[in-house]
Amino acid sequence: MKKPALILDFDGKFSHLAARLVRDIGVYCEVLPGNATAERLNEVQPGAVIVLGTPPGSPNIPWDVPVLTIDKPAAVNSDELRRFISEAGLEEQWGILKIM
Repeated sequence: MKKPALILDFDGKFSHLAARLVRDIGVYCEVLPGNATAERLNEVQPGAVIVLGTPPGSPNIPWDVPVLTIDKPAAVNSDELRRFISEAGLEEQWGILKIM
């Protein structure tokens, strides 16, 4: 089973939209608040991390995984998200869907 994507929400105001976009391309993901405990983060064991909003400083990501940081909704489009998920090696969970 492929690892999920993890969205760390630092008051990004569109974390659930981002989660839906990730899920729409066939990748399971979880949304956790930016202040989630290390134990909770380790339970997820993500294959990629998406940081939404503006964290107070650089977020400490305890895994060697791809990280995408988005602080404005217009900063990413579906092609960028698809490329990020593909480079993270997560696209084969259920397959990539064509987004129009």
